[in-house]
Amino acid sequence: MMVGLPSSAQFTAGEGDGADPAARGLIRLGGSTGNCSPPLLPKDNAISLRGSTNLIRRGVRSSSSRATFFRFACVGSTIALIDAGLLYLLKDLPGLNVYLARVVSYAAAMSTGYVLNRYFTFHHIERGRALLDELLRFFSVHALGGVLNFGVFSLIVFAGEQAELTPFWEAVMPLVGVWVGGVVGMSFNFLFSRKLVFDERGDQ
Repeated sequence: MMVGLPSSAQFTAGEGDGADPAARGLIRLGGSTGNCSPPLLPKDNAISLRGSTNLIRRGVRSSSSRATFFRFACVGSTIALIDAGLLYLLKDLPGLNVYLARVVSYAAAMSTGYVLNRYFTFHHIERGRALLDELLRFFSVHALGGVLNFGVFSLIVFAGEQAELTPFWEAVMPLVGVWVGGVVGMSFNFLFSRKLVFDERGDQ
């Protein structure tokens, strides 16, 4: 009887000369393959999760240019959400339009960006300059980046106003302007923030 046999015995029995080929396949399935251990998916997932966590931790702590830009991009995405959220919240209020609302939303996002960049993006930089000096440098650099950002934003919104767009795309164009302008401004701000604001020459 096959019921009482262990897996190895079932597999051997299936190789006998008198065994039917179909039965031999069933015996193999029930013995060697059917009783195999379940896949270790939970353990594999735990290892994968641990590896991802370690990778993120290294990215947060690393002082390399690539990791620094990754943190800067994360901060940029965060303040872009703040920027876009405030823009849509304010643009339809009495006395405001999409352009004035963008000035307010960008100023709020830029202030948040200073705190996040100082204590997260460039945390590894030993700064010797005074806080006021650093603030002035930061807002000067980001004001120029803001001009580029706002210019691209205005161009996209204006182009959308001149085109015959559907109501959906007309509503979406300010968001497109925020993101495209944000990418242009973020690239400028990262380059000059690293050289003029969050640098190690402040303590010399």
